[in-house]
Amino acid sequence: MMFWREKMYGVMALFDETTEKELHAVWNELCGSGISYYSKEAPNRRPHITIASYQNIEPESFIEDMNQVLQETSSIPITLGTLGTFLASQTVFLSPVPTKTLLDFHHNFHEKMKKYSDNPSSLYLPGNWIPHCTIANHLKEEKFHEAFQYCTNRIEKVDAVIREIALIKVEYKNKKCVDAPIIFSKRLTGVTNSVHS
Repeated sequence: MMFWREKMYGVMALFDETTEKELHAVWNELCGSGISYYSKEAPNRRPHITIASYQNIEPESFIEDMNQVLQETSSIPITLGTLGTFLASQTVFLSPVPTKTLLDFHHNFHEKMKKYSDNPSSLYLPGNWIPHCTIANHLKEEKFHEAFQYCTNRIEKVDAVIREIALIKVEYKNKKCVDAPIIFSKRLTGVTNSVHS
């Protein structure tokens, strides 16, 4: 059984403006069709891939170290090429091709920030991580099938770029995220050579 906390912290990868706009459009269409209200559950929610999660951190020192770790990190081209779901989760997501560049970035971030690691069973740790961008979640079975069918017909392969890494403070009420403000973000430099590197 999962122990729910009222607050936690997450590190998320944010996309280029074009990709973010496109994914927001999908969220809004699902909402307008009465299929999923994921985009409206928390104010200012942005499409993202979660990189790490923490139950308790001291934000000031974490931000200082995070800023240092990301100082020389280049933007990361990715391809969102898979539509998927987690077993028994009623979640629909897009998953990126797990390139060496993406996996190395993830591993290095955790390695350099390991003093903050406070949950050995976190699904975002290297070896557990399934990178994904949530499109809809907490769906009833009928709506889950509708969402999956809609996304299958609506979404094509997305060539995107991770341009920014943000720290959010996630607040829950009745086991649902009700707010997740960004408390720090870092724009990444340049772009690595290839989506497939």
